[in-house]
Amino acid sequence: MATAMYLEHYLDSIENLPCELQRNFQLMRELDQRTEDKKAEIDILAAEYISTVKTLSSDQRVEHLQKIQSAYNKCKEYSDDKVQLAMQTYEMVDKHIRRLDADLARFEADLKDKLEGSDFESAGGRGLKKGRGQKEKRGSRGRGRRTSEDDTPKKKKHKGGSEFTDTILSVHPSDVLDMPVDPNEPTYCLCHQVSYGEMIGCDNPDCPIEWFHFACVDLTTKPKGKWFQQGAAEAADDPGGGTHPQVLADGTVLNCLTSLRKDNTGYDLKQLFIGSEGTLGVITAVSILCPPKPSTVNVAFLGCPGFAEVLQTFRTCRAMLGEILSAFEFMDAECMKLVRLHLGLSCPVQESPFYVLIETAGSGPGHDAEKLGCFLEQVLDSGLVTDGTLGSDERRIKMLWALRERITEALSRDGYVYKYDLSLPLDRLYDLVGDLRARLGPSAKHVVGYGHLGDGNLHLNVTSEAFSTSLLGALEPYVYEWTAGQRGSVSAEHGLGFKKKDVLGYSKPPEALQLMRQLKALLDPKGILNPYKMLPTHA
Repeated sequence: MATAMYLEHYLDSIENLPCELQRNFQLMRELDQRTEDKKAEIDILAAEYISTVKTLSSDQRVEHLQKIQSAYNKCKEYSDDKVQLAMQTYEMVDKHIRRLDADLARFEADLKDKLEGSDFESAGGRGLKKGRGQKEKRGSRGRGRRTSEDDTPKKKKHKGGSEFTDTILSVHPSDVLDMPVDPNEPTYCLCHQVSYGEMIGCDNPDCPIEWFHFACVDLTTKPKGKWFQQGAAEAADDPGGGTHPQVLADGTVLNCLTSLRKDNTGYDLKQLFIGSEGTLGVITAVSILCPPKPSTVNVAFLGCPGFAEVLQTFRTCRAMLGEILSAFEFMDAECMKLVRLHLGLSCPVQESPFYVLIETAGSGPGHDAEKLGCFLEQVLDSGLVTDGTLGSDERRIKMLWALRERITEALSRDGYVYKYDLSLPLDRLYDLVGDLRARLGPSAKHVVGYGHLGDGNLHLNVTSEAFSTSLLGALEPYVYEWTAGQRGSVSAEHGLGFKKKDVLGYSKPPEALQLMRQLKALLDPKGILNPYKMLPTHA
């Protein structure tokens, strides 16, 4: 009877739900269509701007960009409306789910009362009535979580209670009140918040709290062996919970945090640890200068007929855009071929041997638009650039950046990848790519070059169907020797780690290597910090 009542109650409550959902989904589809229409309008306006920028006056350029901005704002308005509608729909469904959860919980409670009050007989059934009123200690103090056997302490059984009753009552009614939840994580901590991130259990039997978030007790990784928390009250006063910040190898805490822009008092010790890959000490905190977020961002994606034109475009860009230039990236035609083949991304400009992506970031829409317009006019008139497109709204900007940022993903789908992260003089930056194509011939599927031209960083990647010892032999040490011949760096930004530690000598003289070893011996005489990493194996 109770089951029928709860079911009827719930069915009555959701009678109108399908109609409401259908209406909301229809409204969301209409908003989607309006958004797509505005996106098409933005693309048309951007194409018109690129094609007519040479003939437009400064005021006309600003006016045209304002039209693009207006269309973008409307597009964003439609998107925001859709998000709000989606949230309302979620809340509506969630309300019904919670209502059902509450009905289920009531049913569980009723079933519990009936079982405890019945004359059910078993080997120890008489003990149920005697033990009524005793509360079981729940294995997890969190709400809405069903733990596994490994995570949950053994529950106390009612004296003489039957296994059938324990099975029925193993889930407390309140366990279903806060769904949906992640069934794999505990949910209780000093912060009293629903589970997030990594957690660790406490082995102190007297501690009233069983589970803690790493961040709440100053941990970043799970410690080895047993972990002991000194108690909730003490932990609340000292979130460290008995942990100590691990900075130098001997435990010395070196505090070099400062927000001063200039400080020439002695050695700049923090620079020793930057780029040392954890071999000299552990950095536990940093002081970072955060500039204001730019209010105006523009991205231009351009096609260039050759690498010489790429370099000249970069020099022109630095001279004309100055303080608003925030990025200058380049990629070759092979990169574009791979992102189109493996990711289905389309090239927004006509095919070219090279492509550059330029980003500007500033605070004045009119000022930035005028400077960027003058630059584009200059490089188009001079033949440095053969075609281009412009993006100023978030969607368009992400689409253009994806062509550059997803190259690595496309390469990974092309086969086995041999990766090199090099710094070279700008005028020789791309020469190595051509040399390798001639050297490797058909043994390599693709040899591509792309990277951050603004700081002379070349990402050189070679793909093959599978790993080949002979191909690796043709690449190394040739790539490192070629780089050393240009006084370049064999690791521009990704570090040496274990794989490249023995090629450090191609970029640093013997005297520098010797000093590095001396510093390592001084700061970590027992070699306990990232042993065998970064420094060459042999002297």
